[in-house]
Amino acid sequence: APKAATGKPAQAATVRFSNSTSTSWKLDGEQWTRTNGHAAPGKDFKADTMIVVFAQVGDAGYTDPAGNPVPETVFKGEGEAMVFHGGQVDTVTWKKPGLNKTLAFTGSDGSDYTIDPGKVFIELVPKGAGSVTLG
Repeated sequence: APKAATGKPAQAATVRFSNSTSTSWKLDGEQWTRTNGHAAPGKDFKADTMIVVFAQVGDAGYTDPAGNPVPETVFKGEGEAMVFHGGQVDTVTWKKPGLNKTLAFTGSDGSDYTIDPGKVFIELVPKGAGSVTLG
């Protein structure tokens, strides 16, 4: 099924995971490019579609070398997502009934929302603590 053109214009996005961690993306031609990664100049990751999934985060059950609890993103269940493709962002609902199950999206009108073939990057953002700012 074709996706509904319900989105907003978008040329850049900042995806915030916490007060100290975020990624920045910009539309470069028809691709979304991560601009604050650690890649060599000109080697940043480029995606045809960038998806932000707001997911539950829990405790992984162990600590890092400094003794801090390690968070674990649980990529199952359902919730809100933002799909960036071309110069548009669509707000959709994601659903993944189990860890070994297929990820599916639903548009705001309740119809199936499909992702075009190509390079796709998924950002798993803490539900309730993360955010996305459009630029």
